[in-house]
Amino acid sequence: MKITHILVTIFLALITTSCHGQSTRQDKSVVSTSISKIQVLNFHSTHRCVTCKRITKNTEHVLRTNFAEQVNAGVITFSKLNVDQKLNEQIAEKYKAFGTALFLSVTSKGEETIINLTDLAYMKSKNLKVYTRALSEIIRQQLERL
Repeated sequence: MKITHILVTIFLALITTSCHGQSTRQDKSVVSTSISKIQVLNFHSTHRCVTCKRITKNTEHVLRTNFAEQVNAGVITFSKLNVDQKLNEQIAEKYKAFGTALFLSVTSKGEETIINLTDLAYMKSKNLKVYTRALSEIIRQQLERL
């Protein structure tokens, strides 16, 4: 039993490090728009693992169930971006996304704050209730900043 637990832990560590390599960070920069908004950016590669697909599904669930009003009003947007497509090359470089990654881009008073939620997404993706609670709390905190 103990060996199985260790092997599962090693396997999960390998999967999460092979699918992404980003650390949690917040960057601030001045943007040209004065529109306050939150962009949820879900980066992925063409070939996606089960966990990567679950992150997208869970994020869509959170936005649909807890933030439908803000999404419909355009205050929150959701983008799925394939990092393997030439079209998404510049934005992937901006966020340093080379595989599956989840970011919030919060624009308030002309200033953009980038929040990397990739580790949170991977660590909580197996439990929708926990994922929903964690991501919803972060989005609510950012909505208060707008």
